[in-house]
Amino acid sequence: MPLYDMIYGISQHTLVYGADGEIAAMPFSDVNASFEMNVGLKSESVLGRCLTEALPGLDFDWRAAYKEIVETGRPKLYQIESDYLKKSLSVSFFNAGADGFMLTWYDLSPHISRKEELGRISGLFSVLSRIDKMLLDICNPGELYRKACEITVMHKDFELVWIGENDPSTNRINILASAGAHAEYLSDLVIYSDERPEGMGPGGTAFREGRTCVYNDFLASKSARPWWKAAESSGINSVAAVPVKFYGMSRGVLCVYSTKRDFFKSEEIELLEEIALGISNGLERIDREEKRRQAESGTAYLIYHDMLTGLKNRRFIEEEQQRLDNAGNLPLSILMADVNGLKLINDAFGHKQGDELLKCIAEALRGALGNDARIARTGGDEFMALLPGTGFGEAERLAENIRSLLADAYVSGLNVSVSLGWDTKESPGEDLFKVRKSAEDAMYRNKIFERQGKRSSVLIAILSALHEKNPREEQHSKRVRELCKSIGTEMGLSSGDMARLKTISLAHDIGKIALDDRILNKSGALTGQERLEINRHSEIGYRILSASYHVPELSESVLHHHERWDGKGYPDGLAGESIPLFSRIIAVADAYDAMTADRPYRKAMGEDFAVYELCSNAGTQFDPAVAKLFVERVLGRDFM
Repeated sequence: MPLYDMIYGISQHTLVYGADGEIAAMPFSDVNASFEMNVGLKSESVLGRCLTEALPGLDFDWRAAYKEIVETGRPKLYQIESDYLKKSLSVSFFNAGADGFMLTWYDLSPHISRKEELGRISGLFSVLSRIDKMLLDICNPGELYRKACEITVMHKDFELVWIGENDPSTNRINILASAGAHAEYLSDLVIYSDERPEGMGPGGTAFREGRTCVYNDFLASKSARPWWKAAESSGINSVAAVPVKFYGMSRGVLCVYSTKRDFFKSEEIELLEEIALGISNGLERIDREEKRRQAESGTAYLIYHDMLTGLKNRRFIEEEQQRLDNAGNLPLSILMADVNGLKLINDAFGHKQGDELLKCIAEALRGALGNDARIARTGGDEFMALLPGTGFGEAERLAENIRSLLADAYVSGLNVSVSLGWDTKESPGEDLFKVRKSAEDAMYRNKIFERQGKRSSVLIAILSALHEKNPREEQHSKRVRELCKSIGTEMGLSSGDMARLKTISLAHDIGKIALDDRILNKSGALTGQERLEINRHSEIGYRILSASYHVPELSESVLHHHERWDGKGYPDGLAGESIPLFSRIIAVADAYDAMTADRPYRKAMGEDFAVYELCSNAGTQFDPAVAKLFVERVLGRDFM
């Protein structure tokens, strides 16, 4: 391969000597095409210029580098960080004689970014795993909150965490546990759960509305005004608050802060919601166990069993691991299992179906490993089995048996699956805790790579379940998709935007899967409470799509498709162009189809009426530009 055709960037440099005989400069004399691709600089911008001129701010002693390769006769490899290019570059120096030398360039940034992303996702799973394991051992709410804060703040960018409970007599949210830096921020923090100014921030809103509230630019939000000064002095830029519920009702709130702007992406939000759900489950477990202890005091069953699945619990498996750790049980394998899709099923179908999923997994583990196997539920969605006298190959075969048993298992129309990992202690000198950690790491690696591939199929299954129980919703969604497609075409959207718009419009009502069929099909007027229940579907759809596609544009467009141009819609009261474009398009198509199709409570109103309503409400309910385009260019009617 000719040198200048290599995938590495190549640059030639001429040495320029000063009057004192010392090297004065090393300007670029030639570069190949790959140099432009790897470095990101055009040849005309570097030729004739020195290295430090072409890359301003570069802290690098090129004279010393050249001197070293001349003295040693060997090329020299450097990793250079360039703030100017925002890249990490691998640069090798080669001696090309007394008149110059050659450099090879390679962009390391994509590899570093991918490694950091995998590390970030692995870190999120690690925090969640610690939370899940902690929850099963805590016996009082105060200790539960304290431990949850300490573990959550282990995530390197969760800089401050607190958990508070609402006092119904004052409507004030009192902080009961906290961890992390910037403790001074909490010293004078006043938060209420009602609609006074101190209740309109993330904590109060999350508690009052029972949903996650995220401020990725805290200092730019008017509702955060009471805390601006303290947040600015502490360097806080991003805040996320998640309600902590007790038997379905808000009891408190988990609040997390970061000094980074735009920090809370879908993965971090999903993690915090899982942590809050775990805390909620922990509170309910503590309550149930306390009531059960009072009713069944002295029973050994409660000490070593998980009440939901009937399997052993974490306390049992910890003690059993110590008991089995001897030469007589070698080879000793440990198999770990983590349930896929539990949050999706909880969000879409409710926790009762989530419990059915966990029971289904437990039965598969018993079926593959035997009723007498040492199997335990060690966390909210994690299981572990100790397999004495079982080698690595046999453990792998048992894992395949588990997958086979689950291949045809379904809960609420969704295929049941787990991510598995295992490892084996072969000799007495090995540390069994390290073997367990190795099995756990293998399970997390498998989960990272398996979860993305399941999202689309899970989403399709949820849509299918909604359409099966309510065929009218299927026809409505398909008609809205076609109307949105026509609007997007007239707008000249790109092919990528068109594909996203069609996906969003088809799934815009997916949150209705969690609503009562009696309300969806009611032929008479809805009560106020029933209307509030119907309005929840956009937020439920947001959570489902957030877990299915980690693309905020998709989930946020579904969340906001009932906002109004004048700011009087729901759930967030967004107005004008602050409402996502796809949401504004869906709002027009959704309203038109609702008016021109039969509903359980009335007959279709006809196109003339629908056109009149769209024109009359353009600029109040609807984006006027979208409404006008739809009426004139899609329907071919006059805009009145």
